[in-house]
Amino acid sequence: MKRTEVFHRVVGLTSCLLVLLPAAVALLYVRAFGVSVVVSDAWPMVRLFDKWSSGTLHLSNLWVQHNEHRMLFPKGVELLLGGITRYDNVAEMYLIQGCFFVTLVILFLAFRDSIATRSWLLLFVPVSLLIFSLRQHQNMLFGFQINFAFTQTFGVLSLFLLYVLGRSSLKKPAFAAALGSGTVASLSTAQGLR
Repeated sequence: MKRTEVFHRVVGLTSCLLVLLPAAVALLYVRAFGVSVVVSDAWPMVRLFDKWSSGTLHLSNLWVQHNEHRMLFPKGVELLLGGITRYDNVAEMYLIQGCFFVTLVILFLAFRDSIATRSWLLLFVPVSLLIFSLRQHQNMLFGFQINFAFTQTFGVLSLFLLYVLGRSSLKKPAFAAALGSGTVASLSTAQGLR
């Protein structure tokens, strides 16, 4: 092997590790500081669990505004996840980390054509640092913030699918997926579709 080839492999492997390091730190952060406690804005979910267990839950209960947001999809996911985990908020925090990781992967797929070699992957490290920044510790440690994670992930996915739409022969499925993803993003923290 040539020295330059070895150098590029080492830089590529180091770059991959540096891209994944912020995600690992964020997971460890949730593991260390995540506590399953219902606080502030998460209390209305308790009423939804009560309606669900009594059999009186309707779609309109998920459609109700919370402050200025319609959170149809996050409420549905919180109900399903809460039913499985007995409303363990730490599971929601890990789901938020999963959304952040999916966002990182989507952004990598969008920009991989710009990254000519593995050694250029080093330029993607700041993107990972921004997505998993501990400055957003309130989003990471408050399960209710899943709505903002959904908005981010599905909004980025929608834009990526529109990018794919312009470069692919599968125009109708890509457009339908982009429309669905944009709808999920809009009905996660926005005022809904008007």
